[in-house]
Amino acid sequence: MGRAQKLKQQRKEEELKRKEAERKDTYRRITLVVGIILVMAITVFLVLLVNYLKKQEEPMTYEEALALDQSVSTVQDEVGVSNLPGAVGMAKPSDPETQEPVPDSATSQFYIIKDAAPEETAFLDSYFTIFGEVTEGMDVVNSLVVGDDLFKAEIREAEDGEAGSIKEWVLETNKGNIVIRLLTEEAPLTTQHIIDLTERGFYEELKWYRVEDFVVQTGSHIQTLESMEPVEPVEPTQPGQPIEPIEIPSEGEPIEIP
Repeated sequence: MGRAQKLKQQRKEEELKRKEAERKDTYRRITLVVGIILVMAITVFLVLLVNYLKKQEEPMTYEEALALDQSVSTVQDEVGVSNLPGAVGMAKPSDPETQEPVPDSATSQFYIIKDAAPEETAFLDSYFTIFGEVTEGMDVVNSLVVGDDLFKAEIREAEDGEAGSIKEWVLETNKGNIVIRLLTEEAPLTTQHIIDLTERGFYEELKWYRVEDFVVQTGSHIQTLESMEPVEPVEPTQPGQPIEPIEIPSEGEPIEIP
């Protein structure tokens, strides 16, 4: 083999060694980047897991629940829609003296009429605002029991044929989803009130604390805690704000605030 061929072979070997070194260096760099990404992903996952477990172990305190409930303003009554099966209405307290529901006193609590006969709920029509109607999930409504979960609520846009774009209120429960069409024309103030509360995350981690033959009810963080275990009540931090249960009465039974 001549000198020129030896030099050519030597250069070829050196080029192969250089490429092999570059390949190994690239592999090391890729491995390092992938390792960093995996460490970051695992760290984020562990932080989220710890926060979730902490939240599960440390439920909202009574003071926090009270402050959250009291942060909600009242909304003006918009009565006129009947309390038929699937109707979704605003609960409100009654006057201790007259036992009449207090006008314009609804805040966050709401109820859903179950499969009841119209004559059983007609007496509610002149007192309570109906702001929605169940379009999907009446089987879920009828299956709810005290202590079932309302994990969260969300607002979404939907199409309804000739009606065009409508707003739906979706309640996620442990029994399944309840889809509610918001009656934005019949109750514009109340539906906007519900939309605002939903968008700020108010209707999260609640319990269905009242279930009767004709109605289910939720919407209060205080009553959610009280339905889970007895708690020692504290004085309201803002005078004039009721912290007692707000109930929709059975026929002939007025709402009472103990």
